[in-house]
Amino acid sequence: MNTKTIFHPVYGRMVDNLKAARNQKGLTQEQAGHALNKSRNWIHKMEQKELRMDVLQLVGLCRVYGRASVDVVKQIEEELFREDDGSSSHINK
Repeated sequence: MNTKTIFHPVYGRMVDNLKAARNQKGLTQEQAGHALNKSRNWIHKMEQKELRMDVLQLVGLCRVYGRASVDVVKQIEEELFREDDGSSSHINK
C-alpha cells in the first residue's frame, strides 16, 4: 500500500468536499485559482489529487469557498481516529 498522504482515503474525501464547496459557491476552477493567485490548472490538479496542498493552501481554499478551515481539519481528525485498522496513525509523506 502506498503510504503517501495524497493517496490516503481521508485526504481524497477532503479534496472531494472542497471541490463540492467550490461548486456550491458557484466558482469555476479559473475563478478559484484567480482568488488564490493560482492557475486553473493548479485547481484542476489539486481536485484530481495529482498534487498535495499544504496547510496554507488549504486555509486559502477554505476562505475562498466560505468554509472554516478549523472545521475541515476537525473533520479530517475525526475520520482518522474513526478508522478501525489503526493505519491512520502511521501517516507518512
